[in-house]
Order: sequence, then structure tokens, then C-alpha cells
Amino acid sequence: MARAREAVLIDTVGVLVRDAAMPVTAACALLGVPRSSYYRRTRGYRHYVPVTEPVPHVQRRQPAALSDDERARIVELILAEENTDLSVVQVYWRSFDAGFVACSESTFYRVARAQNLTGDRRRTRRATAAARRAPVARAGRAGQLWSWDITMLHGPRKQDRYLLYLVMDVFSRFPVAWRIEYAEVPELAVQMFARRSRRSGCPRWCMPTMVRRCAHMP
Repeated sequence: MARAREAVLIDTVGVLVRDAAMPVTAACALLGVPRSSYYRRTRGYRHYVPVTEPVPHVQRRQPAALSDDERARIVELILAEENTDLSVVQVYWRSFDAGFVACSESTFYRVARAQNLTGDRRRTRRATAAARRAPVARAGRAGQLWSWDITMLHGPRKQDRYLLYLVMDVFSRFPVAWRIEYAEVPELAVQMFARRSRRSGCPRWCMPTMVRRCAHMP
């Protein structure tokens, strides 16, 4: 702002603070004057010299910032084999107790987030010859093979959660039995199967679905 306009606004802030007992923060916000400018002018900071091209704060190098080697050490700890199944917070405190790092938890997490290491890092099972194979059953007609699962449903509100117990005929894809509950209870599934079996008999095979899905209730 121009010096003359700045002087008038700062004097007005002083009047509001002195005569109207208004806090400096409120008076500066009302007139759009930075508090730093008000304090600098009223307290006589003569040594202040404005910078022509100031360096943005995010680009400034802080004396206490981690070095490249320290950041690389944090990434190495997070990716270590023994820490694969641990969260970033758990890795930090174990490393801190062992004396491997000397930074704060927020700094440790900031480095992990910059490297996209805050998600799930758990080992995934790879298909090998020794891996257990999923059971396979063939259905040549309706009523021969059922598949069932318990699926989470989202209600109209964010905090609403329901569980859909669903039994489906594999051959016809027809839902032969279902119920909606608030909890996953084995006795409820037994009652559902017993009720359906009394009505139409039992299939030859009944297999649980291995993948659970989420859906939205209408």
C-alpha cells in the first residue's frame, strides 16, 4: 500500500485500540492492516528493510531440518522387512526407542507421507504351487449349489451400518434367502439356513463367498 494510506490506516488502528478499547487483532482485521505492519510502525522498528523478492516459506532451508541422509534413513526403516505389518506410528516409536531416529513423530510421518508410505504396506499372498487352492464345485442345475456371504450396507446417514445375510443359488443366481441385521452373529445365519431348508430342502453343496463387498441401501 502507499505510504500515506498506510500511515492513515495505522493511525486509525491506534485510535480504535486506544479510544474504543478494541483489540489490535480486531482493529487490524477491520481495516485490513497486517498486524506486523502496525507493530513495526508503532514500535519504531527502524532496522527493518523490506525484501524486494522474498523467498517463500516452503522454499526456505531451516537449520533444524532433516538432512537427505536422515530422510533416507526414515524411508529405509518404514520399508524394512520386519516393519511391513506395522503402522507408521508403530515404526516411529520402535525406531525412536532403539535410537535409530531423533526427530518428532510428526516429522517422521511427514517424510512417510511425502513418499506415499502411509497406506497399507502389508505383504500380499502370491499364488504359488504350494499355495492352498480354493475349493471348486460344479452346479449343473438350480438348487444344487448355494453360495452365501455377509455384506456391509451403508444407510442413509454416514453412521448407519447394516449387514446383509444373503444366500444365492449359483446356477440360477437367484437369492434363495436373505436377512438384514445389525451384527454378524452365527446363530442368525443358522436360523436363516434352517428356515430355508425346511421350505425347499438342502442343496448338495453350500460354499461361502470369499470376497466381501460394500453397497448402498436405497
